[in-house]
Amino acid sequence: LFRSIWVGTINAGLNRFDGHRFEMLSGDAALAGSSIGALADDGSGGLWVGTDKGVSRLRSNRVEQTYSTKDGLPADAVACLLRDSKGMLWAGTSAGPAMLQNGRFVSPETATGPIKAPVAALGARQDGSILIATRGRGVYRWADGKLAQFAPQGMARADVDAFFEDHDGLLWMGTIGGGLLMVEGDKTFVFTMRDGLFDDDIFGIIQDEQDRLWMACSKGIFNVGRSDLRK
Repeated sequence: LFRSIWVGTINAGLNRFDGHRFEMLSGDAALAGSSIGALADDGSGGLWVGTDKGVSRLRSNRVEQTYSTKDGLPADAVACLLRDSKGMLWAGTSAGPAMLQNGRFVSPETATGPIKAPVAALGARQDGSILIATRGRGVYRWADGKLAQFAPQGMARADVDAFFEDHDGLLWMGTIGGGLLMVEGDKTFVFTMRDGLFDDDIFGIIQDEQDRLWMACSKGIFNVGRSDLRK
């Protein structure tokens, strides 16, 4: 049974592929904005859509509700969305992260206040914690209701742009210009083009059934054996 594939575009809205053709949603499905930065399953047959003008919830091809700065978003431009293990929606905006609670977005705070920096990526770990990658201010970790800097020993200063946790609990992070990072315990290992990577700009990471890590980069797509990196 083929399930719809949703495709967000820049300035051309949201498209759906039904296995035969693409259809651009319009009319009742009018979203907050036409530039789509992120998509997330809502867990009940609907779709969360992050745009340049807020977050919309889509169900049966109709927008049920739209959230903007009036509803607590730090900014209307949304770059990433994540639904965590408890079903809570997280949004990464151009002015920081926020989580949807009781119909409003709330910004998590560190000991010195909220993070007021563009969010590049959100990641959920098996222990229930949330990772937040920012531009210029590093990576933060949300766990047990607290937000703090995430900086394992040896972690490079390059901007993180992608998270992936494998079945062994190893955390892989793609960076802009700094290659691939692997966190094991409290230590970080760095892999770059000097170690054989195809590129040092990594935008996405996923693992296949043959134990290979596939990475989207500035030059295309490449893969590396996960066990080779471990060695």
